[in-house]
Amino acid sequence: MPNTTIRYAAAATAALSLSLLTACGVKDEGTGQVASLQSPSADGGKNTSSPSSENGVQLRLDMTDDEKTDVMESWQLCLVHQGLPSYTKQDGKRKLVLTQAPRSKYPKEYKACESKQPIQPPEMDPQKNPHYMDDYRTWIKCMNDKGFAVEALPDGDGWTFASHPGRVDPNSAKANQIEFDCKLEAFGGGK
Repeated sequence: MPNTTIRYAAAATAALSLSLLTACGVKDEGTGQVASLQSPSADGGKNTSSPSSENGVQLRLDMTDDEKTDVMESWQLCLVHQGLPSYTKQDGKRKLVLTQAPRSKYPKEYKACESKQPIQPPEMDPQKNPHYMDDYRTWIKCMNDKGFAVEALPDGDGWTFASHPGRVDPNSAKANQIEFDCKLEAFGGGK
């Protein structure tokens, strides 16, 4: 497997566009019906993200991938409803409607959906977390200590999968759990 670079901004944008909790409707060309998203939550129906604002929906450090996907998908559906070109992608049990249209080409459409745009947790934002680089190094070390071999990028903006015999498969549920647990430990460590 070639080295793959993970960048927080891209991962956050993808994860966030799938998880917004208030969805725009999108007309299904096959049935003519308008589809909308319901936000599943692990807490029995309580809102699990911070409220949306003009600036977007604040993600939490402890949100599950499904919760982030809900937020991201709501944002994406809003963008599609505004007229951005889209495509569908099967993601496990879910069929997602996504767009990769550049913000510079569709500024009004992005502005219309700004309140649904996912925002990184403040702990993961170097501008808001004065200990970001220390936390980042702790995160990388934790993942490596648990067998998920990664190499830090010098700017703290992600990592590449390290070539290491016997490492945890990066596409496995175990790798996802290690990444999540180490992120909580490093960035949410009671500061």
